[in-house]
Amino acid sequence: MWLGPVRAFAARPFDPGHPLLALDAADPYQGPWSWFLGVVSRVTGVSPFMVLATSALTNAVLVLAGLRALTRRVTDAPWAPLLTLVFSLAAWGFGPWRGSGYLNLNSLGTALPLGSMFATGLGLFGLAWWWDWCARGRTRDLALATGAIVVVLLTHQITGLWVVFVAVGVVIGVTPRWTRRRTVAVLVAGVVAVGLLAAWPFFGFFGMIRGSGDYDWINPWSYRLLPVRVFLALPAVPILVGRWRRSRRDPLVVAEALLVVILLAGWVGDRIAIGRLVPGAMLVAHLAMADWFARRCARDADAERAVTWARVGMVTIVVVGVVGSVGGLARMVPRPLMPAALERRLGRPIDRWRGFTAVLRTDDVVAATDAASASIGGLAARTVGTWLPAPFVADADTRIAAQRAMVDPATPSVRRRALLDRYGVTVLVVPDRDRHAVLDDLVADGSAVVVGEVNGHVVARVRARA
Repeated sequence: MWLGPVRAFAARPFDPGHPLLALDAADPYQGPWSWFLGVVSRVTGVSPFMVLATSALTNAVLVLAGLRALTRRVTDAPWAPLLTLVFSLAAWGFGPWRGSGYLNLNSLGTALPLGSMFATGLGLFGLAWWWDWCARGRTRDLALATGAIVVVLLTHQITGLWVVFVAVGVVIGVTPRWTRRRTVAVLVAGVVAVGLLAAWPFFGFFGMIRGSGDYDWINPWSYRLLPVRVFLALPAVPILVGRWRRSRRDPLVVAEALLVVILLAGWVGDRIAIGRLVPGAMLVAHLAMADWFARRCARDADAERAVTWARVGMVTIVVVGVVGSVGGLARMVPRPLMPAALERRLGRPIDRWRGFTAVLRTDDVVAATDAASASIGGLAARTVGTWLPAPFVADADTRIAAQRAMVDPATPSVRRRALLDRYGVTVLVVPDRDRHAVLDDLVADGSAVVVGEVNGHVVARVRARA
């Protein structure tokens, strides 16, 4: 999903069209980060795929620095930043979610180059600057925080959502007192933020909110096995209760309570995509744990026995977390060092479809199976339809139904030909098992010619009828 927008911006930086479909329409992944990478690809001549892959290093540095910056606002304990990083990676559970926006060892091998990871890193910095403004009231901090949060919301909306909820906790817990000047400043910042979100030219941010329900069905795993996948962060519960007893306005307590309430509401209301806020709730829990363990494990701590047990608990959490993420760790092994059998087993899904770049042109209009369509749209060309959410495409359901009919062996030849003409299809991609049922009539009358095969799919170029 992320490669398509980068490729579209590399081809046409100011008029990209839809990144996956053969039409002019907006897409939520066409944010500032995708635009920047697309421009870099266009200016340098480096392929969009390589630009996206190498952005992993930048994202890693951004997340590391952002975690340290935010942790330093929460606590001055010397080892807290390191512990926040360790807990963020390992203190989840068994088989934590492997997906976009999840900061854990099970996801880094696949998610590090994605825009969601960039949004996470920048969001951490935005929260650190927001914390500074709440504490000191400096205009510069407010401006930086506002700009960062706007970019995060435009880049990856669900990450931006949990960043906003954490920011609410910070403003409640950190602001010493409200003054007229602070009120005016935050209102101005809010108006500017709304204006910037509305002004983004490549998709309508507030229209995206209306179509957010489209993402429920694609995230069925968001709440699945939740206790098993987060139990290593449960020590945060008594830690947060202790913080609440000391201060009813503790920013971590307020932020965690808000996120948990929203997550529960999403589960009760069957809004499954809301489960993608779990990374925000886990971040807050890990910050609280890092502060607590860093203080208990300090060498000058008073109770030596308490120090020993704290260290044992910390090591146990990390070891169990690493064991629970062994599959993700395997994916982080560099390909040249990975045994061939393991590489075949864990191979990246995109590697199965890379062959399309050799047989398709960027201006092709492709009709393909669901399995191939999303990858084709990201790697090589654009398709008639896609099973992925397309909230700004009014006829998305009609297009995917038409595409499925084009590659369905049961579709009559006359109807298939009519659909090919209607959507201007130049290439058909069908499973090898269906090649005769779908392609024989087209090849026989000279309407199509087979030009290759990729991952068990036959690629046939369709000739327009006179």
